[in-house]
Amino acid sequence: MIPILVSTIVACYLEVQASNVSKYIAEDFENNVNAGWNILIYIGYLTSSIILKQVNDIVFSGPIQYLYKIVGVEAFFHYISLNLETFNEIGSGEIQMIIERKSRAYGDILELTTLSAIPTFIIVVMSFVSVYKNLGTDALYVMLGTSALYVYLTFIFSIWRNNIRRKYNKSQDKLSNKLQDFLANHETIKAYNTEEGTISYFDETQKPVEYFGVKSHRILYALFYLQKMTFAIQAIVIITLGSFDYFPIKLSPQQLVFYISISKTLTSSLNEMGMLYTRYVQGFLNAKSGYYEFKEDNQLDKIRGFEFKNKIEFRDVSFTYLNKPILSNANFHINKGERVAVIGKNGTGKSTLIKLLMKFYECEGEILIDDIKIDEISDRSYRKLMSYATQNTYLFDNTVTYNILYGTRNLSNNEILDLAKKIGVYESILELRDGFSTSVGERGRLLSGGERQKIMLMRALLKNSEIVLLDEPTSALDKVSELEIMKFIFNEFKSHTFVMIVHNLELLALFDKILYVNDHKVKMIGDVSKRIHE
Repeated sequence: MIPILVSTIVACYLEVQASNVSKYIAEDFENNVNAGWNILIYIGYLTSSIILKQVNDIVFSGPIQYLYKIVGVEAFFHYISLNLETFNEIGSGEIQMIIERKSRAYGDILELTTLSAIPTFIIVVMSFVSVYKNLGTDALYVMLGTSALYVYLTFIFSIWRNNIRRKYNKSQDKLSNKLQDFLANHETIKAYNTEEGTISYFDETQKPVEYFGVKSHRILYALFYLQKMTFAIQAIVIITLGSFDYFPIKLSPQQLVFYISISKTLTSSLNEMGMLYTRYVQGFLNAKSGYYEFKEDNQLDKIRGFEFKNKIEFRDVSFTYLNKPILSNANFHINKGERVAVIGKNGTGKSTLIKLLMKFYECEGEILIDDIKIDEISDRSYRKLMSYATQNTYLFDNTVTYNILYGTRNLSNNEILDLAKKIGVYESILELRDGFSTSVGERGRLLSGGERQKIMLMRALLKNSEIVLLDEPTSALDKVSELEIMKFIFNEFKSHTFVMIVHNLELLALFDKILYVNDHKVKMIGDVSKRIHE
């Protein structure tokens, strides 16, 4: 850091000295003296200054890019660690925009400070000292006054513009959420011939972005105009008063050349400083973007290394989502090793029940495992007990093998292939271009719904957790295949506890217990075979 700072100071000194040398070149021309030596010095100062600055940029690019990366990873960690309710409220598009802005913000702040702010400040100070030595105090006062006006205008306009930028960022976040929503529903849009309507809707969504973007740029251009007029007034005042003996020191041709040169250096530096301030404020605005969402639960005092031995129990559990009651005073228990079916109409809260078991949401009442509240167990330790196949069949944009092994322990190829054969997906995967090494595409779109479900089932089973939670894991399969797969799973993993949302009632005979969810209530039904017979 110190070598960079020293080279920065030297580069700034050489740039200001180049303006001083220009005065001697003008004096040589006036006296018909060979100006070659001073021209060489001028070129040397100028090129050395440029080289030193560029070397600093090159050397510092590594730390800046590293900061981009670690801040992006840190922001990603915070958002991926959010509870499900908060994550869904924000939206994946907005989260993506916030992470990108945060990554840029900290890198920009570091870059601006080291490569722009410090050199600019040094050049401004050295320029004022050089003006005082060459043109006297009156010219210095004029330059200080116009520079102060420049700083004031920059400050006022930057505050105004950043208030607009804040609204611009928010409208961009909403647009990103909407864009992801449209892209995810591409097939639906095509199927219903609603391309034109969707385009029109998307165009309407962009209007706030357009409005605040235009307003932000117009404020910036107005600031540029006033800044340039400020320097124009400065030049008019100094050249006019200096040329007509209003200053104690009358401007000589050499001093005029010096003023023009140093004025250009100073103008460039102050313009840079104005842009720096705007970017600084924008950087800090981006750095604070979404900060309020980072409310992490302290896991240090929670139970770790927990083992499931007896039962899971719901005691007076109630849950409300977006002011809509989902579950009310649910009471039931699941014994270790039981196979439990969850049934009920659509929208009654079956998936919510599974997500409460996963600790995705907070609820009223108590959920206990072996008489210990699940809130007292660390999230990581608790979820090690769980395997989970979600209702949606989105896969990662990676290979088939990556998606099967995601979150599982190290397994041999033989174990993967053996389960794939028993689940009934082995042959269809081999028919893919690169077999198990084939990329499944965004959200797994290159596979059929049934193939995606079987891969997610394999992932849940290969994790080999004691408790397996399945949210309609076979809904895309025909009834014969569904029955065969579930018989195999229950026979192969006899010691595991299963909680599965079921729509095909023909499967109920495979279960030990039924949880019937209806009208916000959960009714526990035992002795399944007898009830089915009745």
